[in-house]
Amino acid sequence: YVSAVVTSFNRADQLAQTLTSLVEQDYRVDQVIVCDDASTDDAVDVASGFRDEFQEMQILSTSINRGMPANLNQGLLRADGEYVQICHDGDVFSPGLFREQIRLLALHESAGLAFCSYEYASSGLVTREPVSEFVKGHDLIDFLVARKRYNCAIRGTAMIRAPVLETVGLPSPVFRQVADVDYWFRVLECFDAVYVAHESIVLPSGDTVKGNYETIPLTNARLASAAFITADIRRALHSGESIQRVCSRHLWRYTVKALQLRSLIVRRRLINEWKV
Repeated sequence: YVSAVVTSFNRADQLAQTLTSLVEQDYRVDQVIVCDDASTDDAVDVASGFRDEFQEMQILSTSINRGMPANLNQGLLRADGEYVQICHDGDVFSPGLFREQIRLLALHESAGLAFCSYEYASSGLVTREPVSEFVKGHDLIDFLVARKRYNCAIRGTAMIRAPVLETVGLPSPVFRQVADVDYWFRVLECFDAVYVAHESIVLPSGDTVKGNYETIPLTNARLASAAFITADIRRALHSGESIQRVCSRHLWRYTVKALQLRSLIVRRRLINEWKV
């Protein structure tokens, strides 16, 4: 039994593409839960048009915008599937992705998370990670925190087993738009992961698709940094690495990132003054 939880906010056309790709999966999606976060377009009507395509479909709509984590969590609480695919409006899944993710999760009982390659709609670029089909959770954490940038290889869309929700709980609203980054780290502390390299998700282009939620890029960058740093500290406590060493590593990286962000702010101000 497979559940798909789809978050939606003011992207009706892209929501239709996502739901169509769920219909076209060659492994049946039994339950679809669309969580609409007070959209002002016809997203709810678009979702309603797909009711006959699935064995069960729920459409949850809020009267006020609650933000991505709270919107996603209301759907996760209602998901009944043995496998739960987390989706966002605009994501388009290759037809064989769910089958392959479930095959690998069934093959590796210790794995609680399945993720895949990503293709960007604007450029057609496909990103593949240098990891094996099965990877131990703590090894994947080591790989992620060692990256030069606070850039998570697992985007907001992934498949989890139902026991993950029982063991780890729900994504934390504290991390707002990047709550998924913190959540994957927490999942990997308890479960291993599987990776599908030859199937992908097409992600919408940021320059052609309206933003999903009200986001502040600089704030999101800081929150992503915080998610990585707290995960690395937890990793150090588990492995016995010196906390001072962890802090020194991130102090250097965060300083570089802060300088980059400061440069971006200055450039934006100059551009705005020039336009005036």
